[in-house]
Amino acid sequence: MKRARLLFVLCLMVFTLVLAACNKNGELDLKTGILETGTPTPDETETTPEPTATAEPTKEVTPTAEPTAEPTAEPTEEPAEEPTPTEPEVTEEPTPTEAENKYADEDIDYEKPELLTLGAWADGKSRYTEDGTYNKLYEVSYDMLMLGDEDKEKYPNLALGIDVSNLEFKDYMQNAIDRFEGFVSDGNSLDDHYYFSRVKYDILRADSYVVSVKESDSIYEGGVHPDSGIVGYSIDSETGDRLTVQDVCNDPDSLGTMIAYKLEEKYGLWEEDGKIEELTSYIDGKIADGSQYFAVGYEGVTFFYTPYEIGTYADGSLSVTLSFEESFVGETENGPELIGLFKKKYRTVPDNYMITMTLGEGIDLLDIDEEKSGFSTFIACEIPNAEYEYALDGVYFMVNDKEMLAMNDRQFYKNEVEINLIKMGNDRFIMMRTEQDSDDTYTYLLRLYDNGEVGCNPERDIYDASGFTVAPLKYVYGEEDWDYSFTDKTVYDPMNIKVNFRYDVIGTNFVRASVHINPDEEDFDFSGRFFEFTYRWPLTLKKDFKAGMIDPELAFNENEDVTGETDAEVELVAGEVIYLEKCTSDKQVFFSTDNGEWGTFVMDKPADPLDEFGIYFYSSTIAGEDIDDLFEGISYAD
Repeated sequence: MKRARLLFVLCLMVFTLVLAACNKNGELDLKTGILETGTPTPDETETTPEPTATAEPTKEVTPTAEPTAEPTAEPTEEPAEEPTPTEPEVTEEPTPTEAENKYADEDIDYEKPELLTLGAWADGKSRYTEDGTYNKLYEVSYDMLMLGDEDKEKYPNLALGIDVSNLEFKDYMQNAIDRFEGFVSDGNSLDDHYYFSRVKYDILRADSYVVSVKESDSIYEGGVHPDSGIVGYSIDSETGDRLTVQDVCNDPDSLGTMIAYKLEEKYGLWEEDGKIEELTSYIDGKIADGSQYFAVGYEGVTFFYTPYEIGTYADGSLSVTLSFEESFVGETENGPELIGLFKKKYRTVPDNYMITMTLGEGIDLLDIDEEKSGFSTFIACEIPNAEYEYALDGVYFMVNDKEMLAMNDRQFYKNEVEINLIKMGNDRFIMMRTEQDSDDTYTYLLRLYDNGEVGCNPERDIYDASGFTVAPLKYVYGEEDWDYSFTDKTVYDPMNIKVNFRYDVIGTNFVRASVHINPDEEDFDFSGRFFEFTYRWPLTLKKDFKAGMIDPELAFNENEDVTGETDAEVELVAGEVIYLEKCTSDKQVFFSTDNGEWGTFVMDKPADPLDEFGIYFYSSTIAGEDIDDLFEGISYAD
């Protein structure tokens, strides 16, 4: 009987080995014929045939092994007992570990990110008819990104990614130019329209954690309407990698439903039965495969959809923003807890920031309690001029679809309206600068109150800041040569805003300075003592001229008081060239020479009072001599 049992066991083992071999061959056939992911299975089968063969018969023949219990009990019990406690450990341990790692970001105390000096500038080309009608034949305009020099060193991966993107856009731009040149050369000019290809950037966030950009694309090569769309994307500032929804969201599985219902609430396009479910399923698919466009902002995350994607062409590009205040109940190692929808790293934003608004589009002020204040959205709308395409009859502000303040007393150049949203702690401001048809510029500062009101300095209806404009990044940072620019959009720190403004000293010049917003007074203050001339304007002396010579390191130290009455005095000779470098509000001018020396002189004080910034109005003499008698090369405004 024992022999029969033993023979039965041996036969069963042989049968098992043969079956395992057959399975192995079967898997290889599947791999070569159908499956591409079966590689690990043959390897594991190849290396573990004996345990597989012995394990199954051991369990089955356990009742028959009683006569050989003494020699086989210990080895039989040890493998049987060890896997038994091990299996629950393998299945139970990952559950709390995964829950802990999934929301580990919530336990980190992130420092406030530092703002980056990131700007957008446009390169391009336009061609017009040469028959005197000056009609546009085509226009190509592609925005590029530029990172400040210091930040290029701090974030080399981000800088490299921006450089690669700019090079790609230069290729796209040149291809569009070549294509349009071919169109017009073949006589395919459009009667009522012109060809165009445009890519515009709005920088939504730029700090040491994330850089987010909204990209507006539009191209027209004939037909009923142009092809256009708006998308957004975000980049990790440290790695330079494009972020996915999974990188920034704690609950991507439920996100699609939240986006769909938010879209329906905003646009009301999916009310029919089953439409909202179809929309949710579509968005879930985009999130899963990594094709969902989004941008991490300072107050929430915005999701973008192009025309035809979830609506008709007439519906245009659609977008919706979910606030950083959104949360959900997540399963953690300590049980259910309320977790932020978006990861804590991206919810951590600077106390102060300033971003450019796009004219005609709004900004959702998501962290204001709309139920209490009735204040959720701010929009600056244009009033187009009926006769001139390039002009506006005015710009007016709308809050919650109600007109709050109109500035339509004079005509504006359409491309010279600059609007910035500024946040400083709990205070919000809108800064708008306009350039009118008379070339006069005005800058307005408006406070947005939590009660839904728009206000300004109580002593003025509108605060006029003498027409300064936020200085484009290309004039402030970097040493690149810039050929042409249609637009300039830059993220700035409102505590130290670089601005340009016209300053009449030694003729008509533009100077650059740093200002910061004073929330209590609702106005602007200069951050430093010195203004820099935007251009190193050369002037040639008509006669000998005495000036004080200075140490530049001493002169531009904010803690030093340089009066211009220096011990060293030099007499500059007629024909020598000087270059305007800096000046102060009381008309002290600093200049350099070709041999590297620096000098200074003070303009005569006019009898006129000071303007709002404490800057003297135009004066035209130095020590009683008219500047036109002293210098050649002075420029005056028309």
